[in-house]
Amino acid sequence: MKTKPTLLLYVILFICNIAQSQTVVCEGSSCTANDYNLESFYLGDAAGNAFGPGYCEPGETVNAHIWTNFIANSAASRYTLYLHFNLYVDDVFVATIDECYFDGVAIPTDVTLDVYNFSWECGAEITLRDFYMSWRPNTSQACGCSNSKCYQ
Repeated sequence: MKTKPTLLLYVILFICNIAQSQTVVCEGSSCTANDYNLESFYLGDAAGNAFGPGYCEPGETVNAHIWTNFIANSAASRYTLYLHFNLYVDDVFVATIDECYFDGVAIPTDVTLDVYNFSWECGAEITLRDFYMSWRPNTSQACGCSNSKCYQ
């Protein structure tokens, strides 16, 4: 039996779309703790210097890093920071980022992290969607979703 090339192409495209689709995690979390918050995101270079006016020419491709600032509003210890978000450039899905930081160790009270780097065309609009982060109250819990120790 011969396979029609068109059908095979559609199957390959469908499989590729599944592999490259966004994910959303921890949708049922109530996030009641509110003791560790995302303060800001910014786009910068590898050293953490924020891109400002004149950094690059529109259309120029540069190595960009997404940096985050977190801040605590209580002295309680927190461990194992989990971050999730979907990245879009000019409203086109690029990647899902799921990362753990400070696995099993205390998270600094106020911290700035380099959470993702990619080639960016200067002037393209960057959107982060479905942001979620969680942390643990002790060292023995694995990285992942939390029903209360989280921020969305």
